[in-house]
Amino acid sequence: MSNPRLSFSVVPVDGHRLIIEINDGSGTWQLPIEKEQAKQLSVQLQEMTTESSNGAADLQKFLDHSMVKMPKGILWMGAMPEAKLTSDAMPRHRVDIAGFEMSAVLVTQGLWRHVMGSNPSSSVGSKKPVHHISWWDAIRFCNAMSEKLGLELAYQIEKGSVQWNQSANGFRLPTEAEWEYAARTRDDLRFSGGDDISTLGWTAENQLDEMPDVGLKDPNLWGFHDLSGLVFEWCWDDHAPYNLETSTDSTDNTSQEPPKVCRGGSWKHEAQWAMCSARFSYPSEYQGWVGLRLTRNPTKT
Repeated sequence: MSNPRLSFSVVPVDGHRLIIEINDGSGTWQLPIEKEQAKQLSVQLQEMTTESSNGAADLQKFLDHSMVKMPKGILWMGAMPEAKLTSDAMPRHRVDIAGFEMSAVLVTQGLWRHVMGSNPSSSVGSKKPVHHISWWDAIRFCNAMSEKLGLELAYQIEKGSVQWNQSANGFRLPTEAEWEYAARTRDDLRFSGGDDISTLGWTAENQLDEMPDVGLKDPNLWGFHDLSGLVFEWCWDDHAPYNLETSTDSTDNTSQEPPKVCRGGSWKHEAQWAMCSARFSYPSEYQGWVGLRLTRNPTKT
């Protein structure tokens, strides 16, 4: 469904209030609003007047230019003791990674709006990463994106539980190991792409007043932007201690009680949480500075 063509104007009432007058083509209506609320609403309305009405073409463009094909390989997952990270980031252990594809940039608010019809974010902008989404919202978005493009759903959701169809060609969240594999290019790099976070990501040390757009910092050698900083990223996994034994990528997620892993830090958190091996978690219903990055099984070429 295409977005309605909107026009709007702002009429000041006094020093604290405004009236936004909106014309949607069928009539005009007025909305009294506080000035601070008006700032966010005006940006949202502006997005609706400028975004493309061809949602399917935008989705295909996203796929053509965003998905990075990752080869199978071996990940030595976790931090070395001298990294001084939390104990849940150790011990270092081997994980065998199958090939996969992952988006070079975070899902933007513009893309989310095309697929879901609304924008839940608090810091608004079509090129900013979507946030204030729960783990469940991210799961539902992956399925909705797959449906839009006629792909097999990766997730079956029923009665408050979700099962992952690991053979499906639809979109999904990365596993925690896939995320760290994409973030790392050499074991000795602290952040995704290097040791200097100022060139790679946005963290609390930047002291920003507004969330930046995606893709403004340098990518890592794989081509991924913003894996360190900007917003945390939901992963599929429950948060659990690492296993010392050599393993394949963990895909067990049968319990809904443990918190869900999120990785990568955010513009509101200190740089230590943007390190490649740093682990973070939130309850599955949490909505805050957490977004998502799309992943799927490798496509045939």
